[in-house]
Amino acid sequence: MGIQEPSNEVHGTNSFLKDSIHYDGSSEVQGNPLNEYLDAGPAVQSDMIGLKEKDRDVTRFLWKDPSKDKLHVYRFNCVCFGLTCSPFLAMAVIPHYAELKKEVHPEAAQIVENNIYVEDVLLSVENQEAARRMIKDLNNLMETGGFKLAKWSSNDSSVLSNIAVDKRATTDNRGYCERLNEKNYTKRKLISHASKLYDPLGFLTPFVVRAKILFQKLWQAGIDWDEPLTTSIAEDWMEDTDSTELHVYGDASKWAYGAVAYLKVISKDKTTVRFIMSKWRVAPLKTITLPRLELMAALIAAKLGSFIKNSLAMPIQRVICWKDSQIALSWIRIEAKNWKPFVKNRVELIQQLTEPKLWKYCPSENNPADLISCGTSVTKLKDSRLWCEGPPLLLNPEPYEKTSDEHTQHPRSLFSGISSINDDQYEYVIDPSRLQTFSKLSRVTAWCLRFVKNCRHPSKQRQEKLTIEELNESELYWMKIVQNETFRDEKSLLMKGKLSENSRLIYLTPFIDEFGVMRVGGRLEQSNLLSAVKRVLRRCVVFRKENARCLNQIMAPLPKNRLVKTHAFDNVGIDFAGPLYVKDGRTISKIYICLFTCMATRAIHLESTSDMTAQSFLGAFRRFIS
Repeated sequence: MGIQEPSNEVHGTNSFLKDSIHYDGSSEVQGNPLNEYLDAGPAVQSDMIGLKEKDRDVTRFLWKDPSKDKLHVYRFNCVCFGLTCSPFLAMAVIPHYAELKKEVHPEAAQIVENNIYVEDVLLSVENQEAARRMIKDLNNLMETGGFKLAKWSSNDSSVLSNIAVDKRATTDNRGYCERLNEKNYTKRKLISHASKLYDPLGFLTPFVVRAKILFQKLWQAGIDWDEPLTTSIAEDWMEDTDSTELHVYGDASKWAYGAVAYLKVISKDKTTVRFIMSKWRVAPLKTITLPRLELMAALIAAKLGSFIKNSLAMPIQRVICWKDSQIALSWIRIEAKNWKPFVKNRVELIQQLTEPKLWKYCPSENNPADLISCGTSVTKLKDSRLWCEGPPLLLNPEPYEKTSDEHTQHPRSLFSGISSINDDQYEYVIDPSRLQTFSKLSRVTAWCLRFVKNCRHPSKQRQEKLTIEELNESELYWMKIVQNETFRDEKSLLMKGKLSENSRLIYLTPFIDEFGVMRVGGRLEQSNLLSAVKRVLRRCVVFRKENARCLNQIMAPLPKNRLVKTHAFDNVGIDFAGPLYVKDGRTISKIYICLFTCMATRAIHLESTSDMTAQSFLGAFRRFIS
């Protein structure tokens, strides 16, 4: 099989980024594209791998040299860019090769396996000697496989003295250079411009939050993708684009919440604080109280601290979390079971990820996360020492635990109360008013009684459907409850063997049966006369309803096609059943069943339809005969 697909040349910008050919495996002219026949593989990251000789014809492409008119047909000998499986194959080679050489270079192989992202190795070591040793080991490991390491960079240039100049990285800067000069903004253009930002560490989180909030406003306003923005929204967006390179839109914390992390390193002669990363969320459109939003921000802070601690290859003695909400701090420091489900679930996660005693209070003016909830412009952000360097409190050599806790230590008040209970009113375990019919009430009660029995006798647990005995038991349960509530005094006297002569039930000769249910007595207990029994039963309306004979209808002769031996579904009968209710997420919709039955074998074929229209039936009929 030979396949020729479109391709284009990508020119490198320096000695490390060479020219390459990108192959478009998703294009199609006739039939399906090549990518649909390939598996993408799991998400890993690394370099190039060769193709087998028999597989190279599927990666043919046409190429024309700019200086010549002749058209050439080439094929790839190694994995090309643009195929579904390319990322996995390219990124699986280096870890696989490191695993093969693990016995020769154990330390370097472990670094490659644990510290590689795409094709870059990120590493921190304790001293210069360890850095030089790692550089040498990594070069020795990768050169044996034909991998030439380049773009070496370090915060200590002395460790790179043995690295050739052309193998070093020429720049090590962080910058944001996208300038937005569009005048006629639409929602499509606005989102396109804002999405060009690449900020994996979250340094520009306040700007991104503000932009996302603006996107929410666009959706709420119902503005179409290519519809020009309203004057107010366009002015808000252009206000920053004319003066700065990137823009931030933000509001109070009811609009957004998030967390930012700093690494504090204490040495003998100085204390250093560095920005690590930040995370944020736009507040949901559903109204949530401010304390709950503060708790959701605390959960992000807990997850962020746990992630950084597990990701950095250095020991972190403790993770201290800071909040300017005393309500959220009080929730976190108390056992989670004391709160309602929303608070309880989040406090449980926070207490699992962090130590409650290490949650501290800080004023809002010293909380850099306020920039996330409020938002700011890029100009103000780059000049904000609070965001870039963290609060000055972190550089303070004095202990800050005591001062931060003074704001949150409140004496707890104890309350006691007395409530009276009306003993005459029976308290139901199951509320009958919530169930429409007695049949449903009986079934719910039967399941509850079974649950109690399973808890009492784990070795005799039952999981099958309810039995007649269990349903009868639930009916007796409610009979006794109603009798205990209505005839409490009479039943207690009957249990003792006597009934007051002034009782309203005295003429019914009541008695307590073996199940503890109060029943009405009669005069036929000593009688052996069958006719008396028949006379009583004949006059009983309930008995006659329960034991009535059904009428026997004279059936018509069966049609001929019901009696002829033939293939299944040669002759069919069609009917509809329904509607049935189907739940998809939060939406409940109706469906119907189209039934096809064979007139000879009585075999049944079922098809589901969304309604009973002719179009739906024809669709079901086509599926049946296909």
